[in-house]
Amino acid sequence: MKRLAASAFVIAETVILCLLIWGESINTSTASFIGIALCFAYTLISFNKTADGAILCLGLFFTLLADSFLILPQNENQYVGMSLFTVVQSIYVVRVLLYDDNNCLRFLQFALTALFVATMLGAAKTVMGENTQRVYVLSVAYFSVMVITTLFAIVNFKKNPLFVLGLILYICCDFVIGMQAIHSFAPFAEGTFAYNLTHAGFNLQWTFYLPAQTLIALSGKKRKSTTL
Repeated sequence: MKRLAASAFVIAETVILCLLIWGESINTSTASFIGIALCFAYTLISFNKTADGAILCLGLFFTLLADSFLILPQNENQYVGMSLFTVVQSIYVVRVLLYDDNNCLRFLQFALTALFVATMLGAAKTVMGENTQRVYVLSVAYFSVMVITTLFAIVNFKKNPLFVLGLILYICCDFVIGMQAIHSFAPFAEGTFAYNLTHAGFNLQWTFYLPAQTLIALSGKKRKSTTL
């Protein structure tokens, strides 16, 4: 039953991804949101009674909530969306910390995460100066947490390869979005890699983002040491 559900889930997400990349007459906002909603729905269907499973469901719930403020035109609110995505990455930090049974290692990873985020925020505030806007500060916090979470997950790659691959694709998506934001303020010269990246002839960010969320949704697995 679980294999059937996983297969149906992957097929559905593949169809949606193809529509987002090549579909010309579809409502991309609706299709995108359905794709993320399916990720959350799949985690509920395949939920196993473990701390890891609960954290995964919580992470994808907040992902769905965040995307409702960034994808759906009627709810669009960038600050709220970014705030919720920062919560998502904080939840995934906890997920990665639980991969280690050693409390000392957990504390060390948590301390390094806090130090890295604080350093990045300090650097951002120094660079931006008086022009600092809260949405930019929030974006730096979000991306900093994502980077450190991904690095810790890579260290524990064998414990959950799908989660690591999902996080890497997640970063690729945000890198594309970041480049597009930079291009809107300081246009890239035509013919450069950055220009071609921001002028792809298809929905490049969702080419990374939907597979990322699909892999993360599929990454739930039973862990004997963390049964609820």
